[in-house]
Amino acid sequence: MHRRTYLWLLFIVLLAAGAIFVDLPKTPGVHLAGYNNSLAVKQGLDLQGGVQITMQVLCPTGHPNCSIDPQMGAIIDNLNRRISQGLAVNDAVVRKEGGNRILIQLPDIQNEQQALNLLGTTGEMNIINTGSTPLSIGTDVTGQTCTTTCASGQYKIVFTGAQLNPSSISAAIDSSTNQPIVQFEFQGGAQDAFSTYTQNNVGNFLTITLDNKVIESATINSQITGVGQISGGNMTIAQAQNLASLLKYGALPLPLKVIDDSQVAPTLGQQALNDSWIAGIIGLGMVMIF
Repeated sequence: MHRRTYLWLLFIVLLAAGAIFVDLPKTPGVHLAGYNNSLAVKQGLDLQGGVQITMQVLCPTGHPNCSIDPQMGAIIDNLNRRISQGLAVNDAVVRKEGGNRILIQLPDIQNEQQALNLLGTTGEMNIINTGSTPLSIGTDVTGQTCTTTCASGQYKIVFTGAQLNPSSISAAIDSSTNQPIVQFEFQGGAQDAFSTYTQNNVGNFLTITLDNKVIESATINSQITGVGQISGGNMTIAQAQNLASLLKYGALPLPLKVIDDSQVAPTLGQQALNDSWIAGIIGLGMVMIF
């Protein structure tokens, strides 16, 4: 047998061994001189099942003729951050469909409602000045807020979620009440401004809204110089984690509407995967023989 034939045979054997190593279900990966690659194969809905959601991007009520396309990249980026860190899903697919729709595929996730709550919420958080008037949790203040000149009956927005320090936001358990809360701090000049605001408004209500619905309206008992918190009534720990994710990754540039969602079962079973293995081994064997 010619030397070249031996070299080709050796190359094929090494190639086959490498392919088998990569395809092993529990491959240890490659870890050499600081280079780390798990060689894990990303499995989509066809292998793991999961949730598929189709969303439509909408214009805000006050701007019905907005331009959607320039915002699509920022929306998809925000959704990817919510998914990878808020839902801990790393193999998700988020892509544009048509002019104003986004398709989201979440492999191996069982809690469909949690995904909908996190991804379908715009996440625009505001602190509004309601003075000595408390507002019930869930109260809709759409059209009742203002930023500069306020009409009678309107509540001035004094702080926004964009002023929060993302690294400070977290879900926790209040040691005094044993209830879930969300902790936050402001950043930059807003931190001192918030401290001054609470100092000047002791006895009044700190009212926080998310997408124009009240999630907190509590008495300011003293000046808040550091960490603020949202108790949200009787939040569960899952709701607190969702809220923390929404505040941490910021508001979506435009609102979204869920137009379709479904739980998807795997379409490729273990038998199909085993058959693929066998076919691949037979194919490699024939190449080596001929």
